[in-house]
Amino acid sequence: MTEHLETKGFGPLEIKDADKGEVAAVVATLNVVDRDGDVLLPGSFPASSPVVVSDYRHSVILAGEPPVGKGLVTVDGDKALFSGRFFLAMTRGQEAFQMVKEMGEQGEWSFGFPKAVKTSPMTNDWKGRGAKRLVAGVQPVEVSPVMRGAGVDTRTVSAKEQQPPPPEVHRVICNCGRVLGEATEPMLYVSKAADLAGVQVKGPRDARFCKRCGAFAVFVPVRTLTARAS
Repeated sequence: MTEHLETKGFGPLEIKDADKGEVAAVVATLNVVDRDGDVLLPGSFPASSPVVVSDYRHSVILAGEPPVGKGLVTVDGDKALFSGRFFLAMTRGQEAFQMVKEMGEQGEWSFGFPKAVKTSPMTNDWKGRGAKRLVAGVQPVEVSPVMRGAGVDTRTVSAKEQQPPPPEVHRVICNCGRVLGEATEPMLYVSKAADLAGVQVKGPRDARFCKRCGAFAVFVPVRTLTARAS
């Protein structure tokens, strides 16, 4: 999913109603060159875009985490504004809201959008001002508090916040069906042993104690079996 998304960071944030978890933030200033060389042209944002809120650094789109809030991105003059609320009935929503309150003006916001933006031909005027891309159409889908941005003016900051996807995890399951944790690669159960001294497996292996069986369950990476077969 991250291959098709970009993010940009902005600010500032306003707490509208702390009891309800309601916030408002400037998420873009149109018709200026940001530090990435992008210009969000007037009309590039839809009049109103429903978005979800990540707790931090785009966890919804980068890590598949549940959203901690929702709202709308709308346009007012040369500003794109986010207005929404955190889910205070959820612990993660409470913690995320408290964080943005505590960070205040030091905190920044970022929005996620598909990479397939609509662009306009570059003009000599914008090129002379340092622009590299004129964005004529963009669809925000998510907003998120972030720590770092790049200044555009005294009120708004801009930054791309692309992060690598988290490593894939795989459940390690005993042959009795009990989940014994996770691994960074697929693991295959091969045997049980009363103690680690009884584990007789050459090469990479993973032994985990199963309380249900009262013994160590022994696993080997699936890749090692594939390598032997080839």
